[in-house]
Amino acid sequence: MKRFDAKGKYYTDKVTTRPLLVRIRTVAGLVEGEMHIHFDQRLSDEVNNRDRGFLALTNATVSTDDGVSFFTGFLSLNKQQIVWITPVEAIDQRDE
Repeated sequence: MKRFDAKGKYYTDKVTTRPLLVRIRTVAGLVEGEMHIHFDQRLSDEVNNRDRGFLALTNATVSTDDGVSFFTGFLSLNKQQIVWITPVEAIDQRDE
């Protein structure tokens, strides 16, 4: 069922997102996984959204600074623990 507001924007019962593979440096290590970004949002919009204190990631690999590594199908990451975040596709892999 679709609902429309006064400006013509429509709302559905399903939230439509696109997966974006990201790498995140936290205070304790690295996380790589899929963030699900709303189609009308950018990565920075999702990170800077003050209404949400956590980022949801799926298919995430976590590598801590003390050598622990694991995979999880779902991870809820506290945004206060983020040092930096980047789309994996933006990483330049060239040798320097």
